[in-house]
Amino acid sequence: MKKCVKIAFHAPLKKDILHSFVQHYARSFALEGVAQAQAPDIVKIVVFGEMEAIDNLVDVIHKEAQKYSITQIEIEPFLKDRDYRGIFRVIE
Repeated sequence: MKKCVKIAFHAPLKKDILHSFVQHYARSFALEGVAQAQAPDIVKIVVFGEMEAIDNLVDVIHKEAQKYSITQIEIEPFLKDRDYRGIFRVIE
């Protein structure tokens, strides 16, 4: 079963957090969606895919939270409002 969620968290934005961490794991779990840095320390992610794959991504975010100084993780259901064409993108 597929689902779509919106994930938001606070993290000091290092240049590699979106590409080498978020995008890497989203692609390895065959998820599609977008990630974007908003404000100086907020990251917002919309991700769509199999429930198990999304749960795996959330688990990785929680496990790596200390390493990347991630705080205030918020996860909520989201309605897929566009076609991500099978790709996970980082918007800069």
